[in-house]
Amino acid sequence: MVGKFKKPFDPKFPQLLETISCISCSAPLSLSAVGHTVTVACPYCQSILDLKENKFSLVLHQTKTRKVTPLIPLGSRGKLHGVLWEVIGFMQRREAIDSKHVWDEYLLFNPKKGFRWLTQNQGHWSYVLSLHENPIKSKDNKYAKYLEEPFKFFHSGSSIVKYVIGEFYWRVKVGDEVRYSDYINPPETLTLEENDKESIWSLAEYIEPSTIESAFNLETRLPFMKGVAQNQPSPSSHVSWYLWWLAGFFISLFILLTLFLSSQSPSKIIYEDTIFFNPQGESSSLEIVSKPFEISQKMGALKFSLESTQLANAWTEIEADLINTKSGETRSFVDGIEYYSGYDDGYWAEGSQFDSVYLSSIPQGEYILDMKVIGDPAAKGIPLKISVEEGVQPLTNLCLALFLILLIPLLIFLRGLFFERKRWKESSAEQEGFLEFISDSWD
Repeated sequence: MVGKFKKPFDPKFPQLLETISCISCSAPLSLSAVGHTVTVACPYCQSILDLKENKFSLVLHQTKTRKVTPLIPLGSRGKLHGVLWEVIGFMQRREAIDSKHVWDEYLLFNPKKGFRWLTQNQGHWSYVLSLHENPIKSKDNKYAKYLEEPFKFFHSGSSIVKYVIGEFYWRVKVGDEVRYSDYINPPETLTLEENDKESIWSLAEYIEPSTIESAFNLETRLPFMKGVAQNQPSPSSHVSWYLWWLAGFFISLFILLTLFLSSQSPSKIIYEDTIFFNPQGESSSLEIVSKPFEISQKMGALKFSLESTQLANAWTEIEADLINTKSGETRSFVDGIEYYSGYDDGYWAEGSQFDSVYLSSIPQGEYILDMKVIGDPAAKGIPLKISVEEGVQPLTNLCLALFLILLIPLLIFLRGLFFERKRWKESSAEQEGFLEFISDSWD
């Protein structure tokens, strides 16, 4: 939203400068925002000069302040959102409770558009606009709304001015402290800054460091980004919904195709028989060769099923060769069943009296089954029902197809989940905010 509602104009503006001398060190100071500047922080001695009754007076002399070199020098000009801006002020702030957490703020000026800000925090940049209309906050302060867009509470705290140079349109000095609350809706952040005298809302839009480098024609590279910024767009946000839609489309197409192929080649049983597990003598195995049967479908899938409703506390297994009677081509497979039950503080059961095996890409032709049946002694004499069915659609094929279709969207979703976890780890509402993100992802 930042800069989105502004009409374009001629970005060239005249060099309206006024030169004054620093009251503390006598260094020449050029003012760009004539008529707007209220405070000037001397870049040479860091003294603070305030404008009162059209005259600047020395407010604070602080020669002991450690000098900070801005990444974008004062006086630099760059075009952002179609507008040519000049950097006229630089400020460095720190967290009140964590002096090591510091960030930079650059005041931008254009005589026709007024003021904007650039902020830099851990290598992440935002373009900031002060708001004239206050957003609406929820009673529990967990949400804020601006231009009908919802923002979630992210963080609150207090910041202290650590370093300041250049021109500013309000009175500012090192040591000034404000309370702030951040609400996010990436790539934007709503921020409320307040002290005992006033409160100000601003809207920040995330901007890539490369855009800053290009806009201001910087000769040195900007610092690398660290971590995830609170308003940094997720790398998967712009493709996630499209990929899920595409995955849904291909899943529907695959199901329709499967149903169509099933209707064109319906499944049917081409061989079935019941055999009794009666090995001769002391042998624990039984060898059987089936009658020939015909497979009519070209390169179809077969389902071999084994069932025995009388199997109890025993197991049995069939080692089989599916043999083409003309070519001799053989496909070997094994299928088995086991079922146990009893009473031990109640009835229990495990295993199954039914099982099946799928064989894929079987050419049409005449086949026989050469089978070896084995089992434990408790399975002797029980009937085993075997059947061969052609034209089946193996469930494993469907599951594999669904997995491959969903793999990329799922990986992107997990990447986004990891990204958001890193973002909300820096929040005052880490756990609650991250769980709400997960909930919103499935809405």
